[in-house]
Amino acid sequence: MASITVPDLFTIIFVLVDDWYQVYGPKPPAGKPGVKPEFSDSDVITLMLAHDYIPYPSETQYIGFLRANYLDLFPKLLDQSQFNRRVCSLGWLVEQFRRDWIVRKGWHMHTRFLLDTKPVPVMGYKRSKKHSDFLGSAGYGRCVSRNLKCFGYKLVTVCTLQGLPIVYNLVVLATLLIHRVWNEFRAVITVLPANSRVREPARDRIRKTAHSRSKKSGYFRPSAKHK
Repeated sequence: MASITVPDLFTIIFVLVDDWYQVYGPKPPAGKPGVKPEFSDSDVITLMLAHDYIPYPSETQYIGFLRANYLDLFPKLLDQSQFNRRVCSLGWLVEQFRRDWIVRKGWHMHTRFLLDTKPVPVMGYKRSKKHSDFLGSAGYGRCVSRNLKCFGYKLVTVCTLQGLPIVYNLVVLATLLIHRVWNEFRAVITVLPANSRVREPARDRIRKTAHSRSKKSGYFRPSAKHK
């Protein structure tokens, strides 16, 4: 597939975002005091989404790249500090936009998905958690593929066979090795949408896999809560 230019990429994303924003975006209260932002929410969301396609991991580098090369497309471009604040305030809106497009395109109704998990450490494994804000929500766990023990969360992602993320969520890391497969099962059911055709088949498939693996390991004994 032929690639497109960066200006074309910005244009396509902006048209899709702005059309959606005019219908579903928040409406400012009538008579609200203050000056209307010259750099609109649609502009900010466009840059947020385009950042995934432009190889500048740092916001400072990304804004510098835009200012040096594409200021004609964004003449009212914000500085890095202002851009960061706007990004933080619009994160929830970007997620709504993503979900709306998944439903609109029917991607959530596929019957085959890929599941992957990744540990997200938030504190040192041996460091005291007594006064941590993560106490009670994060947990201890072990990543077998990396041979890594950590304290934090697990990122669970369900995507299409083409690699398009459908749903994702942070869940607590497994605390016991014998319950690792069952934690995977609970994580999948947590992130799959209720109206997805794959939800019930995934529930049955993972339950059978977890039961057979645990039975072979000798650590698992079926109980009422696992049926």
